[in-house]
Amino acid sequence: MVINSTVFSKITSPGFRMLLLLFTMLLAHRVQASEPTQMIPLTLEKRVQEADLVLEGEVVSQKSFWDANHANIYTSNIIRVYKLFKGETKAQEVEVITEGGTVGMSKHVFSTALHLSKGQQGVFFLRKDLPVHSTPENGKLLSVRAYGSQQGLVTYNLERGTAKDVFSKYKSVDEVYQQISKKTGKQFRTVSRNERLLKTNKVQQQKTQGAAAPVITDFSPKVASAGTKTILTITGSGFGNSRGENGAVEFKNADDGGDSFIRPLAAEYISWSNTQIKMYVPSTSEGENGSPAGTGQINVISADGNITTSTAVLTIPFAYSNISYEGLSYQPVLADRNNQGGYTVRFSTSMANRTEAREGFTRALNSWVCNTTVNWQIGQNTTIDASAEDNQNVIRFAPRTTLGENVLARTVSRYAGCQTNSTPRQVGWRVQEFDMEISSNINWEYGPGAPQARQFDFETVILHELGHAHQLGHVILPNSAVMHFAVEDEVLFRTLSPDDIAGGATVIANSLIAEKAALATGCRSGEAGGDAKPYRANPEGGCVPEVKNMTAAYQGSDVLVKWEIENGGNIDYFTVQRSAEGITWNNVSSVIDRTTSNSYAYTDPTPLPNSSFYRIKVTYNNGKVGYTIRKRAVEPSALRVLKPFPNPVNPQNNIVQLLYLVEQNTSLSLQLYSITGKLMGTYTIVVTADSTPAQIDMTEFAAGIYILKWQDKSTSGETRIVKL
Repeated sequence: MVINSTVFSKITSPGFRMLLLLFTMLLAHRVQASEPTQMIPLTLEKRVQEADLVLEGEVVSQKSFWDANHANIYTSNIIRVYKLFKGETKAQEVEVITEGGTVGMSKHVFSTALHLSKGQQGVFFLRKDLPVHSTPENGKLLSVRAYGSQQGLVTYNLERGTAKDVFSKYKSVDEVYQQISKKTGKQFRTVSRNERLLKTNKVQQQKTQGAAAPVITDFSPKVASAGTKTILTITGSGFGNSRGENGAVEFKNADDGGDSFIRPLAAEYISWSNTQIKMYVPSTSEGENGSPAGTGQINVISADGNITTSTAVLTIPFAYSNISYEGLSYQPVLADRNNQGGYTVRFSTSMANRTEAREGFTRALNSWVCNTTVNWQIGQNTTIDASAEDNQNVIRFAPRTTLGENVLARTVSRYAGCQTNSTPRQVGWRVQEFDMEISSNINWEYGPGAPQARQFDFETVILHELGHAHQLGHVILPNSAVMHFAVEDEVLFRTLSPDDIAGGATVIANSLIAEKAALATGCRSGEAGGDAKPYRANPEGGCVPEVKNMTAAYQGSDVLVKWEIENGGNIDYFTVQRSAEGITWNNVSSVIDRTTSNSYAYTDPTPLPNSSFYRIKVTYNNGKVGYTIRKRAVEPSALRVLKPFPNPVNPQNNIVQLLYLVEQNTSLSLQLYSITGKLMGTYTIVVTADSTPAQIDMTEFAAGIYILKWQDKSTSGETRIVKL
């Protein structure tokens, strides 16, 4: 997860090192190692070194095509070359092949692929080793691919004269030139004039000298989901009597954490006047597979090209991934692709041979199934070891040569569209299938333990990727949502947030609308030949659909677990289970037979210290079992109290753990002092509701007594740590 340096700060003396084991506490020394969008950073030096060709160019045309085996769709992007920093090309254009695209009514979206749009400019880092053997321009132009997928482009913002890539921002295009020239040791060679870039400064001056900037007075609502046809109303002045060619509303780009802005499709605007704009909050934007809107301030660009920024923040809790097709956005629906109402996923041999990976994937899949009731099943293993449109949903490990350099994992969503012959034409899209490819070159922690140094948590990454398969896009909600755009090493996030669940439930509800389902499944898939039927709700209704309103809370020194049932005639009995960390479970109750009552309760007289997780194991009359979602009970006296242990610190490993229990995400400040009052280190950390201890390595500290002070918004305190 990306950590903002304004939120996380650190002042330390040599020897003080805090190692965070779980997502519950994130320290500032991670700021320089954040991992957005399932990728590990590639330095500019590395990209220059590994690329065969480094050039400045502009996308002038695009054409999508099937590969020779009709397995995957790619897009041929013709790039006009303006400058060369490395390598040579005889022509003034090159062909860049990117993964995904649309051919007819078939569409493929690769979650980590580089997506380009006509008119886009920037510096491309390109390699000649292509994923396909035949392209539309084979033999006519040099055909290349982007090195590092999305990291293979530093894109320009011509209106502002700035540039950015996945991990870095540049104040000017000249800064990009300077940085690359330092790495190559030589100046660029101009191939052709970049007229649009040359006009940038002149246009900016004209805007400064022109009409007054527009003013945003207010907008509503302040919280709105993206891609759900939620209407945003913006009021103010100076917007222009019509949108014209220049008018636009810009939203923070959820795919890069808000480092850039996205512009909606023209069709997303409902009305535009000098004092009011009405539009839909978008989850797709200009360009093929455009990015969704994310939480942050919004911009209004008036019809005369002037810009203003709101003071208020628009919060976007989830984004329903929309499909952009012929200038319009569509909500894809789920379909019945296994004759059981939904989808069956299968493990390839590379997954089947890794028991821990299978178990981690299953836990992640069950989290979505239990919380949104999505109709996913795990079927028999398959010998298929490729990602292709083949009517199979394959989960496999793949090398970096397939995924792209420094990619953790990716989901490939494959869509099929149907359209009517009526006027106006109606179009519907369905999820035909999805594949998931996981890097075999990553140091994974498969669980149930926490990731250690430089490890990535497998279940966290899979939970996120399954969200894409569920048709959810990225959001900007750090320490809150699984679909937050960034994932970091040594961090885990294994619990879906209410926003994640609400997003998934919205997709399910939309897929169950008979009219939409009938439209989207009313034709065959043109390429794979697979029929689809309207999506049907999971017959199991989630984990245990009969159990409602389960709670677990302290009453005195006991924990009272309560639940209700509905339509529970097929239930035989219940068993209450307890866990310290929410993964390994033990029975704590004897068998509780189902009766004619709809309300049940169990009192745990000996709960675990500080906090416990509880769930209900339900045994049905036919012998099958199901499990409810887990509930956490925290001892009231343990809330918001910092507890170091062991204390004194064990001299054999010099590690002290810190436990701080909260019920909601909380920012916590820590200061470590020597007994003489010398400040040893200051930290700001975020603690989440699934609090798990952090660690302080005190190996390099002298024996003695230390004072650890802490503060959050409402509580403060201090405690002593003794090192023997």
